[in-house]
Amino acid sequence: MKVRSFAIIFRLTAFVVLTCASLLAQDSKRVGIIRGLLQVLNKASVSGSMEIRGQCESGNFPEIPNIIQPESSEENILRTVRNMFADDPAMQIMQDEGGTIRMKELGVSDDILRVKVRNFKFADVPNGGVYAPDTAVLRVMVSPEVARFRASRKIEWVAAFYLTGTLGPPSPELPHVSGSMQNVTVSEILDRVLKTFPGIWVYENCPAHDHKKRTVDLRFLTFKEHGE
Repeated sequence: MKVRSFAIIFRLTAFVVLTCASLLAQDSKRVGIIRGLLQVLNKASVSGSMEIRGQCESGNFPEIPNIIQPESSEENILRTVRNMFADDPAMQIMQDEGGTIRMKELGVSDDILRVKVRNFKFADVPNGGVYAPDTAVLRVMVSPEVARFRASRKIEWVAAFYLTGTLGPPSPELPHVSGSMQNVTVSEILDRVLKTFPGIWVYENCPAHDHKKRTVDLRFLTFKEHGE
């Protein structure tokens, strides 16, 4: 019995080790993809947004599609990014009038990004503000309009365990977003945050399946975190 128990424990331990190694390798691959894309955008001094489908795994990086690293940088950033996603025909890429690169997979529902917030505040106290971009995600997702929309559509949100930075104002000299915005969509709020924290905001939509509710994940990937 002891020998059999040891064998079972050994197999379970080996399985856990292999699973962890697989997850680490997967995460490393995703980090490499993110870093490569951010480096290209950073070099062109532009930010971006991405709307994709995935699994919405709490704590893990979003499932950004594989990209082709450019052999040389082109002056046309739109053409460069399109070439990077050449193997993914579902990824539609454009550049808006403000210069932001928009990346969106075909068929991804963006309904929550179009929810309009009547009065969005980046802080509830005088001289306060958002000192970490993902803190803005928390404020957006708990805003009355977005909370009601999620409840009415039975949409779950991946809890913000990945938040970085502090919720309070450590120093008014540090980069932060303050003030408020009126009658704006969720995507417009996220774009405002990009002006202070350049990078990419990523919206991951995970449709309902296997008796699970639809889930969404929303986060920022900044040049400072994954850049040069």
